Amino acid sequence: MKVNIGYFVLFLQLIIVFLSDFISRALTFFSHTTQLFFSLLFIAILLFAYRRRVNLDLVKFILLSLTILSIGILRNQFFLNLLQLILVSSNFIFIFYSDKLKERHLRKLMNLILIFCFLQLFFDLLFPRDVIDIMDKYSGTFIMANNKSRFLMFVYPYAVFLPKHYYPYNNLGKITFLVAVGFSIYIGYSNLAIAIFFLSLIIAFLTKNIYVVGLFYIFGFMALSSIVEYYALRDTNKDYTPLEMNYHRFFHDEHGVEAVYKYGFKKLVESNFIGVGFGNFSSRSGQIFESEVTENIPKQLIKFWLPLFETKAPYGLSSLYVLIVELGVFALIPIFVLLRWLNSIYHKSNYHIRVMIVFMFLIINYNPTFFEFNECVLYLLTLVIAHKLTSIEKTKNLHIATS
Repeated sequence: MKVNIGYFVLFLQLIIVFLSDFISRALTFFSHTTQLFFSLLFIAILLFAYRRRVNLDLVKFILLSLTILSIGILRNQFFLNLLQLILVSSNFIFIFYSDKLKERHLRKLMNLILIFCFLQLFFDLLFPRDVIDIMDKYSGTFIMANNKSRFLMFVYPYAVFLPKHYYPYNNLGKITFLVAVGFSIYIGYSNLAIAIFFLSLIIAFLTKNIYVVGLFYIFGFMALSSIVEYYALRDTNKDYTPLEMNYHRFFHDEHGVEAVYKYGFKKLVESNFIGVGFGNFSSRSGQIFESEVTENIPKQLIKFWLPLFETKAPYGLSSLYVLIVELGVFALIPIFVLLRWLNSIYHKSNYHIRVMIVFMFLIINYNPTFFEFNECVLYLLTLVIAHKLTSIEKTKNLHIATS
């Protein structure tokens, strides 16, 4: 039986994403090694399968990687840079081969993603996490309940518009899927996922240009900072309100996310805009290989007045900004490639696909380690498949209309 290699490697990556975080709950040490091991395995299989089919875009990707490693050698950061490259590359490299997938393979992969989303509720109910915070109990197969809810909310608008023949039992299967996934989102208690979703609905309606979306994000962040600061700095003797709490978490000069932005820019200037090294800022790699840069990051108190734990990679910090601090001027290459690719899809897509792109763009600029975790594959792979299937449907409808 002939097997499409592109389908096989993407199927393997989906299995890896599905199992790794869930298995890591049972084996503590596994949580630190699972993604690194699977990432190495995935890259090795992919390169072996396509060793005779290297295209120009992949050559550029390899040259950028070699440049990053060369700078790492000069700075004695080779292993840190290599670890970060492995984590990030395994989440992006499949894009170079996505055009080799035929329609039937795209449909199979979309079915796998839908099954993956549907099963989150069963993992919620049958395998809840043993956590201190009850709101993080129902995380499905994800590390956190918020992460699960965000991804399910990302898929939801596409699932609503997806034709009924993608679901077993047609309309009954589609309704069952939407109800199950909706309930799983609800018990994830992710207010942010809901807020970003409604914001995405508005922005996707207003513009068809991803760069304008970026401007919306920047001006929105600045406006929110001013509004919250004005409210939070009032002279009050009462307990903190939710708005005041979030002010301290995100905009406090010493313990807020804003402090990390300022620290990152300071280190970027000190490096003469060459960057502090890949993985050497607010990253998973930087927390494994401690350095002077990571040691001095202003640690975020998740609850300013009652610290539960501290983090060097706080939510609210943009992954694109992390790339700029770590790679300096070289960061413009991957960022430009990513934005150009998103924009090429965005301006010619249906409304529900645009909602997905805006949603993912906002998550990228909220999660500082977005490119390092397996979830990155889920977002990108789902977007690629959804866009390609939608384009195929458009072509078929156009052909029918003109014949």
